Amino acid sequence: MKILKLRRAPLAISILFASVAAAFIACDNGSKDEEDTNYPDIPIQFQCVKPGKHCLSSADCCGGSTCSDNFCSGSNLGAGLHCRSSSDCGGASVCTGDVCTATSPQACSKPGDHCDTSGDCCGGSTCGGGFCSSTGSCFERGKHCGTSADCCGALTCSSVGSGPKVCL
Repeated sequence: MKILKLRRAPLAISILFASVAAAFIACDNGSKDEEDTNYPDIPIQFQCVKPGKHCLSSADCCGGSTCSDNFCSGSNLGAGLHCRSSSDCGGASVCTGDVCTATSPQACSKPGDHCDTSGDCCGGSTCGGGFCSSTGSCFERGKHCGTSADCCGALTCSSVGSGPKVCL
């Protein structure tokens, strides 16, 4: 009987070893060594905020401009964009109440920029809620908005601190 037990022991060890090896092989389907082709790489494009438009931090601003008082600094800004002084405004615009304001009819505010009346807005855009809007157009990052439907792509209309709603 002792001889029979010794012969079965190597067989039991072999079966145990084989089952452990099979378990490792079966579990290797989740290996980090292989590339997962089920999830394609989708590039994320960051759209920076141009000078005179709303921002949350300086990292949002294009070029070397900085974010202060929730808008990116800049120079030669057009009508309807945020400014700190009249030297920030371009052409025939002056800085009034932190916004470049046109002093001639040739300068106008684009959709999503500040306005007082529809006469401040370019090419048939209308002034509502303090910003110009145009049917069929969407607003880029940093422009004023009423709802997320006003914003381009995946941008949403959100409040910037205690300030106005803008596309972010």
